[in-house]
Amino acid sequence: MNIKAYDAAATGAVYLDRSTTGCVEITGRDRLGLVNRLSTNALLKLEPGQGQITVLTTNIGRIIDLVTVLAIDANRIWVITSANRGEEIAKYLNGNKFFNDEFTVRELTEMVSQMRLYGPQSTALLAAATGLQLDDLSAWQHDTAGAVLLDRATFNLLRVESGYPNVAELNREYIPLEANLWDAVSFSKGCYVGQEIIARMESRGKLAKKLMGLKLSGEVQVPAELLAHGKNAGDLTSMVYSPALEQHIGLGYVRTAHSPGTVLQVGDQTATVVEVPFIQK
Repeated sequence: MNIKAYDAAATGAVYLDRSTTGCVEITGRDRLGLVNRLSTNALLKLEPGQGQITVLTTNIGRIIDLVTVLAIDANRIWVITSANRGEEIAKYLNGNKFFNDEFTVRELTEMVSQMRLYGPQSTALLAAATGLQLDDLSAWQHDTAGAVLLDRATFNLLRVESGYPNVAELNREYIPLEANLWDAVSFSKGCYVGQEIIARMESRGKLAKKLMGLKLSGEVQVPAELLAHGKNAGDLTSMVYSPALEQHIGLGYVRTAHSPGTVLQVGDQTATVVEVPFIQK
């Protein structure tokens, strides 16, 4: 963990090399319709320069991947995938063509360099480096001038502190609502793959399990089973040591019967269930 980068994320600006993040280009008349019918959020009205997060789901509502859809121009969108999943998602999208669909899928991962800028000073640095106003920025323009390089270990620490899922939490075992991805789901857009399951879970108002924070008494190897009185209570999926909290913390899918404050067993350690983010701004 890089303490300089950790501090800069809270007070200045950091940048992250996202070269492993997948980029899939879709062109043609039905480019937005394709992703719209296969994922959870409403995408049909995206205009050039706009973007939206959405979750590709299976026909039983399980997570395939959390992606960002960017409307690049009037005939082209980019689907930004999780790390090392560009080829997989390109094949999945291309394999869902209807008879009259007009679209072309192309993976661009090796052709596109992606950097991300985070922190309270990131906006000012970006404006100073480029001379552009934020209103003038097209999708995902970034610059790293004046920022500290954010290594992956520190990014993972900040991610866990924020309670945000990554590949360990984004898979076909879970639905988007269990991963707290409510802002990636539209409940008014109409049908998409997996919509019935997700809508049913939302209408019932109670999930079987939910991605929660876990304050750990010590270090644990992940993944690991969470236990309550010897019975399964969920799974620990991520773990880091937080300098701010001076303890090991983790993320895990916890059965909703176990409310915040519940103490669970994980390996030789205890895990106290808490809401995320761990550090309130």
